[in-house]
This record gives sequence, C-alpha cells and structure tokens, in this order.
Amino acid sequence: MSHLKTLLPSSLITLSILALNINAEELQPISVTDTAIQSSNSSKPNTVETDVTTLMEKVPGGGVHSNGAISGQTYYRGIFGPRMNVLIDGIRIESGGPNWMDPPLHYAPNTLVESFEVKRGIDSVSNGSTLGTTVRVKQKTSKFSQSDKFSLDGDAVVSGHTVDSGYNAGGIIGISNNQHRFHVTGSRDDGNDFRSGGGDVDGTKYERDSIGAGYGFKTGAHEFSFDARYVSSKDTGTPSLPLDPNFFHTEIYNAGYIGEINNFIVEVDVFHTDIEHQMKNFDLRPAPDFSNIALPPFADEDRRLVDVGSDDTGASLTLSRDLNNGTLSFGVDGHNADHNSVITDPDFAPFEVVNFNNAEANHLGAFTEWQGNISSFEIEFGARYQRVKNDADEISIMPAVLPPAVALQDRFNASDRSKTDHNLDLVAKLAYPLNDEFTLITGFARKSRAPSYIERYQWIPLNVNAGLGDGNNYIGNVDLDPEWANQFELGLDWANTKAYFNPRVHYQRINNYIQGVAVEANAFNAPIIGVSGNANGDSTPLQFANVEAEIYGFDTDWGYQINQQWLVSGQASYVRGKRRDVNDDLFHIAPPRASAALTRNFGNGSATIEGVVVARQTKISDELTDDPANPNNNNDSTPGYGLINLYGQYTPASASNLSIQAGVENLLDKEYTDHLNGFNRVADNGVDVGERLPGPGINAFVTVGISF
Repeated sequence: MSHLKTLLPSSLITLSILALNINAEELQPISVTDTAIQSSNSSKPNTVETDVTTLMEKVPGGGVHSNGAISGQTYYRGIFGPRMNVLIDGIRIESGGPNWMDPPLHYAPNTLVESFEVKRGIDSVSNGSTLGTTVRVKQKTSKFSQSDKFSLDGDAVVSGHTVDSGYNAGGIIGISNNQHRFHVTGSRDDGNDFRSGGGDVDGTKYERDSIGAGYGFKTGAHEFSFDARYVSSKDTGTPSLPLDPNFFHTEIYNAGYIGEINNFIVEVDVFHTDIEHQMKNFDLRPAPDFSNIALPPFADEDRRLVDVGSDDTGASLTLSRDLNNGTLSFGVDGHNADHNSVITDPDFAPFEVVNFNNAEANHLGAFTEWQGNISSFEIEFGARYQRVKNDADEISIMPAVLPPAVALQDRFNASDRSKTDHNLDLVAKLAYPLNDEFTLITGFARKSRAPSYIERYQWIPLNVNAGLGDGNNYIGNVDLDPEWANQFELGLDWANTKAYFNPRVHYQRINNYIQGVAVEANAFNAPIIGVSGNANGDSTPLQFANVEAEIYGFDTDWGYQINQQWLVSGQASYVRGKRRDVNDDLFHIAPPRASAALTRNFGNGSATIEGVVVARQTKISDELTDDPANPNNNNDSTPGYGLINLYGQYTPASASNLSIQAGVENLLDKEYTDHLNGFNRVADNGVDVGERLPGPGINAFVTVGISF
C-alpha cells in the first residue's frame, strides 16, 4: 500500500476496535491507518482489556493513567487527565466525580466502540483547547442502506479473560433503509479482583451496564440524528483513590445535523449529560482507623459517603467550504457544567461537609482554520478564542467538626469566586514532501488551558485532585492563572512499499503550569495544615499553584514487510518533564518505552508475538518524593521491566461473519509496576498501603464476534 498522502501524513492514528461495525462483512481488528504497511491482520487486537483507554498504549508517546478497571485516563507525551481532549461521538463528557472515577472513556464500553482515533502531534484548534491531544471515540450506530426497503442487521461480541475472571458482552441491532435508521445497543462488563504477578489485588472488582437507542433521518443533502444512552456502574474498586464508586447513574443525550447549505458543509451538535454518583470508603475496603483521633465525631472507623451530582449542556456549530486549494472551517462551541459534592458519615447523621456547591464551568469558544496546499506544501493554520468562566456558591461544614475547618469555610465564602479567563490558541503546521518516500513534518503552536473547578474550588484539604492517585491531600486556589504553552514539533515520515518509519521530536514550554506545591508552614496556612494532619491524615498537604514547566521528548513507530506472510513492527517513546522555576522534575511522567511485534499472516488469520520493554524511571519530583525529610508524596522511582504477549485471530472461510481472537498477555507472569499507576490506599489487599499498584499478571483471553 502506498503512503497516505493526507495533510501531515502521520498526524492521525485510527484504531478500529475488534467489535463489528454494523453492516460490515467481518470483524475488524485494530489497524493503524497512517503507516505505509497496512494489513487487517497485522496489529494487536483489543480483546482483553475492559477499559478501552488501554488503546493509548498503541500510540507512539501514549499511555494510560489507571485508577481502576474502568477508570483509566488517557496519557500523551507527559499530559493526561483534564489536559487531554477526549470526545465520544463528538462530545466531551465531563467527569461526574471530583476524583475522576469516571473519566470520559468510562462511558465507552469496549464492545460498543467502533473506532478509536488519536491526533498525533500538535492538535488542531477545531478540536478544542488542550495542551495534549484529541482522542475521538466513535461508538456503534446504525447505517443508512442503499434501498428504500428496510433491512435488519447487527453484531454481538463476547470476551472472557482469566486475570480477573471477567467478561465483556455487547452488541447492536439496527433496522434501516436509505432514509431512516434505528438501533438499540447494550453492553455488560463484569470482573472480580485482578491478579498480579505477585498475587491477588483485592478491591479491584468492577461492574458496568449500558443501554442505548438512536434514530437517524436523511433527506437529500441533509442528515439528522438523535441518540440516548444510560450507563450504570456499581461496586467498582479504585484502590489508588480514597473511596470507591458505590454507583454511577448517567444519562447521555446528543442530537446532530450535517448537510450542505449554500456551498457550506454545516455540522451541528447538541448534547446533555446528567450524572448521579455516590462513593464510599467501606465494603470494598476496610474503613480507615481513626481511633487515635480524640475529636468528635470520629470513632474507631471513619466511614464516609459522598454524594455527587454533575450535569453538562453544550452545543457546537461548524461551517466549512473549499477555498484556495484547501478547506476553510470556522465555528463556535461551548458547554456549561455544574458540579456538587456533599460528604456525610453514615454512623453520625449530623456530620456534613459541602465540598462543592454549584461549582460552575462555562466554556465558550470560536475558531477558524484552513487546511490545504500551497505549491508543494501541505499547510494548516488555525486560531481559537476561548472564554472560560468559573464560579461557585458558598459551602458549609458542620460547626462542631474542627475550628480550623470552620475558619477555612469562612475564608472561602468571603473570597471572590467568580473568575473569567480569556485564552487564545494559535496553530501552524506544515508538511513538505522531499521526494516520493520522505516527508518533512513541522509545527508550532500556542495552546492554553483554564484551571478546573477542582483546582480553584477545593476549599478543604482532601485527597481530591481529578484522580492523580498520589495519596496527597490537596487544597485549591481561587486565584490560579490559566496555563499556556508554546509548542514545537519536528518529524520525518519515510515510507515505501516495504517499510515505514515516522520519528518525531517535540517540545512545549508551559507557563503557569498547575500542580501541587507544599503548603508553607505559617500562621495563615495553619488551618490548612491542622485540618489536613489532624482530620485527614496528611500533615504535609499540597496546594494547587502556578509554576513554570517544560516537556520534551521523542517518539516513533516503524514497520517492515519481510514478505507476504511476515511483518515486523514496533514503536518507541521517551519524554522528560521538568520545572523551570526550580530544579525539579514533573510528577507522573512515563519512563522510556519500546515494543516490537512479529506477525505471521496465514490464510484467514494471523499470529503475533510481541515484546514490550519499559525502562526504570528515576526522574521524579523531589517536591513529591516519599522520604523522611519531605514526606509529601509516595512518588518513588520504579524499576524497569519486560513483557511478552501472544495474540492470534481467525475468521473461518465458511463463516466470514464470525471472528475468533485469543491470546495470552504477560506470558511469563511477570511481577511489575507501571509508573503511571496510582498508589494503593486499601489495607490488606495484597499490596502495601502507599506502594504503587502492580500491573496485571498472566492473562489468557478469548473473544468471539458475529455479525448478521
């Protein structure tokens, strides 16, 4: 296959999930569409992991920050969590909980995902405002047919895996003709505590169900759609966080239009999400022992229930048309999210802490972008203006708890909590073909991010930090400034009929980077340190603050077609994150990583052996290092490790609508620790409290899919 001649040829990675596309003739494995060598049987299939976020590990520079089986956050080149832009069917789902137990891809069950697309490199302004990149997940939906007669089709996928004795099942049934389409979807994910190479890790079970329905109508050049989904999860372990989800009850509605009006392609999306969430620190884990605290209302066990509510409503309008050998796009988008959180004690009814009270984030943006050709150059220019308005109502705490806590309450309520940020993003990217095989890639950008409601309005020191999982107590800062970064990328794409190699170097200089810094011991901060140490178990809390940072690195993917049957491929990445204002490293930076896979294609199937090597990570934050002199955080170094994985897939010649995939991950049952994992907070679960959670042990899996 010849090299893809698209704008910035290797800037877009699309991964088609194992599950069937409705109306497709066969089960589709993951494929990387920006490489010269493509084979429907050449890439590792996503068959074992319940969390679709693990696909980020197949992206050069990508990774996963995991707090639980269905609580993974996307990571890319040192950026993760709220700094990433994750879109599901074109909309961004705001996490319902302040500790991101339900990051965006929590709402994309593996068996219902059709494609997983990552924008490699500097992100386009049309995707939104982000320091990282954009991950687009498309879920299964019905498709219009070519006939006016209605036809029925669909798919079903079932997967089982031994590491947690779990299973995933899901599918879609649709009926459609050339003007109307209807469908219903459903899925279930269920698993027990997982087993690492060193033994069982208790408190890691999960359970999630989803059901959805959709309708589409097409007339002439106009197409309308409406989808509704309900996602429910319960009794799910998040051992690196202070509590576990008792339940999530989430409603998601989105409607869309795409059509041509007066030579413009017009796209409109409207959405609403409503999330009800409760979490607790008992049942899946033993409640903390606070018997040494001689202040009411603490008892031998400090049990907590937290009720959370979150809703978000948004819309976008994009117009595009051909202009001067390219496409001009411009549009507006926005959403308004509202968050509430109340902490109670099931053993002491008067206890109540209102943690967030109508904490509001109102985003409104406008952009323009042009992509096209000037002479031999492929060029993209873009600009975005983003206004972000934050506000929050007054909070309250039961007065008898602790006088310092009341002091913090009064201080927060007296503060000016209404903040408005005006951000500007600029992007310029260029691709220049040096010859038929080599293309030079470069890009420059100015990107920005406004502080989150958590970073601004966390008024009492708690382990609430959008799911960092670092064991620290954090307090917010109403007066935070927005982050903004200067970004640069330089790369080369080389491809011919036998091989490809796509290296990139990247750098971003981030001003006002937001992270936790140690709370200085003085009279003003005494209530913070007192509440954190006496009531919440951390005598050295952190406060979100603006610092200066830089992130740089290198990543690549490569492949070589040995012959018609054999293909070797792989990727490698290195990233470094540093503070510029002090001599320190950034927290949560992945160590160097490389992988290589050898695939043998045969008839209607393939077999792959893959090796993964991860280096030791010693470049860690001194600000957040666990040592007697500075016990702020369990941010210890992690040793390197290597894994061997086996994968195979087969489609019977007599049943092209059937696909079977199987394999074994971590074949040697290696005991290892991923540096991006959080730190254990659950007692007696096979891992010491304060240690990083281990990776999964040997795992055999089988997935069967069928279309009709």
